[in-house]
Amino acid sequence: MPPRKKNPSGFDPNHEEYPDSYHYDLFVSVGRREHNRGEYQQAIDTFDTAIKRNPNDAIGYRHRGLSYGNLGQYQRAIDDYDKAIELDPNDAGTYNNRAISYDDLGQHQRAIEDYDKAIEL
Repeated sequence: MPPRKKNPSGFDPNHEEYPDSYHYDLFVSVGRREHNRGEYQQAIDTFDTAIKRNPNDAIGYRHRGLSYGNLGQYQRAIDDYDKAIELDPNDAGTYNNRAISYDDLGQHQRAIEDYDKAIEL
């Protein structure tokens, strides 16, 4: 890939002069902002786009899981946390978040196991 120009054409994030990592980081950043404003479904849609750009990074899954959890979709949150842990098994925060979702589903023993793992890390 040729070096990126200092000021890509029109600052369009879909322009070919931006590397894929820029797209991913941009979508994660926008998704986090939407989540923080309480726009959870919009955040999920934005994290979907980020994950399509880079399906091998835990951050998109972890943050999408948070949004699912805030919508009460705890199993979907757990599924995302599972994937995030598969990609980054040393992130205590993801274990903690998954524990909260397990707790919300009444799966208290699994929650305790994840809380213990988060403390261990």
